[in-house]
Amino acid sequence: MTDASEAIAGEFEALDAHLRQHGAGPGLAEIHGMACGLSCGGRRRFDETDWIGLVGEDAGRDDIRRVLGSVFSLAQTALSSEGFDFRPLLPGEQSALANRLEAVADWCSGFDQAFTGACAAPAGDTAAEALEDIRAMAGIVADDDDEATQRSNLAQIEEHLRVAVLLLYEDSR
Repeated sequence: MTDASEAIAGEFEALDAHLRQHGAGPGLAEIHGMACGLSCGGRRRFDETDWIGLVGEDAGRDDIRRVLGSVFSLAQTALSSEGFDFRPLLPGEQSALANRLEAVADWCSGFDQAFTGACAAPAGDTAAEALEDIRAMAGIVADDDDEATQRSNLAQIEEHLRVAVLLLYEDSR
């Protein structure tokens, strides 16, 4: 994870609350998912019209536009990194498990929405499977397993999500 990603992840809940309070609509996880979906869909530049279509008219406000631009830039940098540094921007381990699972679902939903809007479909079979996996993860919810099992499952889901997104990004190049 890059230093910028770690800093944002450390303040995830405060930034998420700020975004929602100031009219961004979706939260930080979903917005990062959207940024990654646009990038994996072939977008290499921030386009305000993309964001207005995804987030709503508030995306045109200067304060929200700066955040969206920063999140998009963060996504681009991580996805194009030679060291495969990409990680979905999600709450840290100190957050409640239910919040973390909800953030994964929001992230995946945002990714799918933006990716679908940015491109027709993945080019290869492996990338198509990766997209289907992300769509399935958008429906993730907490279950009745003990917390240790759920945390272990969440770590595996996050790693699978990371690899799926990198496959889709490579597919778009």
